[in-house]
Amino acid sequence: MATGKSALTTAEERAKLVEIVRVTRERSGWATSRVLEKLDIPETTYYRWLRWSDVPRRPTRWSNVYEVLPEEREAIIRYAREHPNPRHRELAWKMVDEGVVAVSPSTVYRILVEENLIPQWDRPDEQAETKPRFKPTRPDEQWATDITYIKIGGRNYYLLTFIDEYSRYITHHVLITSMDQYTVGWAAQDAFSKLGDLKPTIVTDNGSPFVSREFKRVLSYNGVGHHRIDPHTPQQNAICERSMRTIKDALPEELKDLEEARRVIDEIIDHYNNVRYHSSLGYLRPVDYYRGDPVALHEERRARILAARHHRKEINLERRQATFYAEA
Repeated sequence: MATGKSALTTAEERAKLVEIVRVTRERSGWATSRVLEKLDIPETTYYRWLRWSDVPRRPTRWSNVYEVLPEEREAIIRYAREHPNPRHRELAWKMVDEGVVAVSPSTVYRILVEENLIPQWDRPDEQAETKPRFKPTRPDEQWATDITYIKIGGRNYYLLTFIDEYSRYITHHVLITSMDQYTVGWAAQDAFSKLGDLKPTIVTDNGSPFVSREFKRVLSYNGVGHHRIDPHTPQQNAICERSMRTIKDALPEELKDLEEARRVIDEIIDHYNNVRYHSSLGYLRPVDYYRGDPVALHEERRARILAARHHRKEINLERRQATFYAEA
């Protein structure tokens, strides 16, 4: 059996290790700390395993009264297995929102690693530096738009989307048959018709539809500004580029006809806007930022975690006191 700092992930292995430490301590007369040092096991790790086991132990003043309860740990493991997702932060906030268990993302990560329920990943290479540009501070202050091709029934169609950069909410999307300036201009007019008195700045790349006379005419008619990113720097339009990638990754391998494609894309974008948790939004949904109160939602989450933390402390103190009197 492997010892040391390598993770012992199963309850059986942890119980065996606890027993090895106990027997070694009794036979050698060594202190627990010396046994753990020889086995190259951190004391905090050992005492955490001891709390999970059935071996009685007198609580010490150094124990963490906010330690996750066994039933909470089981709930986290069960939820992670029912919702396989390597994004531990998203799992953590979903459990808070759904009332499963209220713990921090770091606690969820630690438990999932110990149970081998989260994959290891390689840190991507750092992207080339780009000059900073304006970041919106409210909805409908700045939109980004782009076009990507989608193959439907053996033919290329084009998906045009507009996304609100503050909330990551896709405000408008349409499948078009051509990328000519008039088709894109008409589609843009449909998007701008939803604005009312709002006048966001539109961010685009330097593609031919976006530098055309027709597109400029539509922008001018609606009184909205236009910002074109630097040539050959798609990362400056990263918000729109990333949303396009997410949509395309969710598409089935084959779309038979235009009607099916529109239905599938509508469902994907509805999920993206109203269901999917977004990391850059503190794991809230785009709709929460676009038409909700994100500050209140974050405060509600914090209140739930603090309440659960207080409850956890009371339970741990009660169990510790009961153990203390039982051993006295």
